[in-house]
Amino acid sequence: MAEVLKVMDRLEEAEQVYRETVDRFPSDVVALNGLAAVLRLRGPAFLDEALHLVDGVLKKQPGRKDSLAEKARILERMGRFEEAAEAYAQGHQETQGAETFTRESPLRDGTASAAQLRTARDTGAVKASVHAPSDVYPLVPSLPSEVRETPAAYGLPIRRNRQDRARWSSEARFYRRWARTGGGTGPDRSPEALRDHADELLHQVLSLWPHDAKALAERALLRLDAGRWSEARNLILSALDALPATPALLAILARVEREEARAEKKTLREAQAAVLDPSLRLRALNPAFQPLAHLQKGRAFLALTDGLDRLQGAAKELTHLRQWIRPFLGRREDTFEKWWGGRIEDRVFFQIGPEPEVQPTEVETVTAILTERSAEIDLLEEDFWGRLSAGPAPPVITL
Repeated sequence: MAEVLKVMDRLEEAEQVYRETVDRFPSDVVALNGLAAVLRLRGPAFLDEALHLVDGVLKKQPGRKDSLAEKARILERMGRFEEAAEAYAQGHQETQGAETFTRESPLRDGTASAAQLRTARDTGAVKASVHAPSDVYPLVPSLPSEVRETPAAYGLPIRRNRQDRARWSSEARFYRRWARTGGGTGPDRSPEALRDHADELLHQVLSLWPHDAKALAERALLRLDAGRWSEARNLILSALDALPATPALLAILARVEREEARAEKKTLREAQAAVLDPSLRLRALNPAFQPLAHLQKGRAFLALTDGLDRLQGAAKELTHLRQWIRPFLGRREDTFEKWWGGRIEDRVFFQIGPEPEVQPTEVETVTAILTERSAEIDLLEEDFWGRLSAGPAPPVITL
């Protein structure tokens, strides 16, 4: 129930359900991890408590991978990237010391001979008690050696745990976002090294799940961050041909067209269709993504070089965005929309007058702000589409 409430963005109710569960069952690790995740989503004021909860779990179960991954996400939100990387690395160590691939008991599926069963049992390669929710996939020889250590030698069916899929994608996203901040100290913490590591993780995901939309989107973002616009565009267009359109794919395509238009100094007439079309498709996908479409269209106009039409177009879209933000800022309850709208108001409109309308004369001020804080606003865009894409049916938000 708490997970359903979390997906619906009813975080206070989800927190209450988790707290009641923890009060009744203090050692329930799933509830403790779930409560920590909800607190992380609620914002900076709750991060210390969330970290305390997962640290408590890890004291009792030091190698628990889902707790290590949650700790890494909390530390990332706190800006403690080095510590987050250590948590992810510890999770990899635990994986290498345990089964990376799981499978159904051969006694259930009848595919193994008696000799294979004895060999598997004696070597400990098979644990019949492992039944994690997963899909069956063939072994992929191109994966790193630690991933290939499986019961494949016994001719037994290979199963990949779905948790690995989510963990790899989440970790790749972390390294990409860390690279955008400039990385850390040392050659293995440079932006290029961090992006390479993220790409390796995404390769593992896509080798087993070729049509994973999130992994494809992440890979396109890696190419975009490196200034390889054609590669990023081709990845997104290929994904859109094979998969239903998602907010992430359309938002990334909009960013690719915008960044390329800015780099090549294209005019409104030259690039208007290519730059604005992804945002229009995003808005048509679901009304919930309307504010993101306004932000992206505003930034798209600003990326072009025409004069008055460019300023008027940007002013119109930024005004719609600000009008959407205002009602959420006055609400008492903490919601994602309130947090996200507050961040946009503080980061984009802080030098603009109190009225929600953005005048064409003020657009140049906004342009300077967006140029200076481009990386930060990009991450806020990702937060928006990632959060509202979490559920099967995002809430409809209207102006």
